[in-house]
Amino acid sequence: MIKVVNFLVRSIQPYNIELSWEIEPTTDDILDYTFQVYRSEAEGGPFEAITPIFKDKYYFIDNVLPADRKWRKYFYAVEVKRPRDSKEYWTQIKHIGEPRNPYAQEISRVERAVFGAVAGVRVYVLPIKTFGMWCSCFDVVSKQRNKANCLNCYNTNFVGGFHNAVETFAQIRQFTHQDSTEEPIVRQKAGVSIVLTNYPIVKPGDLLIQPDENQRWKIASVEPTRLGGSLVHQNTVAALVDRDQVEYSIKIENFDIFRPNHPDALMHPRTAL
Repeated sequence: MIKVVNFLVRSIQPYNIELSWEIEPTTDDILDYTFQVYRSEAEGGPFEAITPIFKDKYYFIDNVLPADRKWRKYFYAVEVKRPRDSKEYWTQIKHIGEPRNPYAQEISRVERAVFGAVAGVRVYVLPIKTFGMWCSCFDVVSKQRNKANCLNCYNTNFVGGFHNAVETFAQIRQFTHQDSTEEPIVRQKAGVSIVLTNYPIVKPGDLLIQPDENQRWKIASVEPTRLGGSLVHQNTVAALVDRDQVEYSIKIENFDIFRPNHPDALMHPRTAL
């Protein structure tokens, strides 16, 4: 039975609350399990389901809050089930991801609007998998891969390689250069400095796809900008992915596109791959 860990909540905007969680690495087939998110106004319940049952998704944005939500406190839980043997696991939010700062959220909202209208380009963010089902190319004992350029995990060690794409707008500010030492031969790669807003949160290893230019970038470093502890935007350095690298085998049409500002997309989790 899989176990949920790092269950966090953070406010992206006054009307958007992001829930995110991970699972401990496992050899179980992740698609054997289902998830469902619940909400309550009391820690002991009763809890009400706010999502349909879904698979292989690890975040959800709650934007369907009561009109008189001010001064209310909400409690969230995620239920994990394995239908074939009726096993289930239940866990509640135990940590707040970051403090809520309305000034930081307003800056991010305006920045997102400006990036989308005039100052940015459309990109797809594919978060790299750092948890889930181990790939068959990875030896759990020796912690080594026995296959190069694996099309099952794209060299991430976890089946699928990357989570579903998140559509957002980013600003490409300047060109940089970066030396890659991931391969036996050191190669110099062209890179860019890219600024993203407070959603989605990115990390080194995540893949950025610029569909209009048919370019792909892998994030090398991230430097967040915060106001009062709340994330405003993210300054990243990303290295250009060469067309002979395994990441170019990922077909973007195989991924659902999640639009954080679209009410229908916020209310309904995406389907499994």
